[in-house]
Amino acid sequence: MGYCISMLSQTFGGTDQTIIPIYNNLSNIEGNKKYTQDFYKDVEGNPYIFKNFVLSEIVGIKTKMMLRYNAYDDVIEVQKAPNEIYTISKDPLYNTFLMNNNQFKLRLVNLENNSSEPSYLYLFELLNKNNLSLLRRDKIDFIEGRIPRTSFELGNKPKFTSVKYSYYLETKDKKIVAFPESKAKLLLMYPQQESEITKFIKANSISLSREKDLITLTNFLSTIQ
Repeated sequence: MGYCISMLSQTFGGTDQTIIPIYNNLSNIEGNKKYTQDFYKDVEGNPYIFKNFVLSEIVGIKTKMMLRYNAYDDVIEVQKAPNEIYTISKDPLYNTFLMNNNQFKLRLVNLENNSSEPSYLYLFELLNKNNLSLLRRDKIDFIEGRIPRTSFELGNKPKFTSVKYSYYLETKDKKIVAFPESKAKLLLMYPQQESEITKFIKANSISLSREKDLITLTNFLSTIQ
């Protein structure tokens, strides 16, 4: 998806703090049909974790803003006025977003932290304790519609899928790795604590497919690392 970006220079909400370098005007995005109103009305579902803009804060900027997260394009949108919507540039300087009055914490992270080329994604922070964090990626996909070629065929409307989750651990050395999908792979990460982890998982009936159990387990891991 190609982005043709023009940076703007103005102030937000009457304050004297210039923040427009982090804005990209959606009207300047080329080839992005799904942002047009006519496209949305025929699409089932939507690409947002919460459809409405919510009062939020970008850490490092004093002014609160109305934000929402687009989980299809992995962008944060900001509403400056009813018909004036921008995206936030993926700048490491602005990497923490407290959304819906601090109910959600969304972070911009570099998943390719062992590579010379950064790969920035937004992840929700579910837990941060003793330099160990549990992060979650929320991903929504788009399925093209199909127009019937004959009167005997059934067509399908284009639609956004339900959100899919994947989980990551941010270790004390700031590396971000996929949360192990099995107990065996988890124990490979903590070979010296194998006995403690095994006992904890058994005693608490931990399932690595349940988010609440991942939070409980990560909280425990933060105490033994």
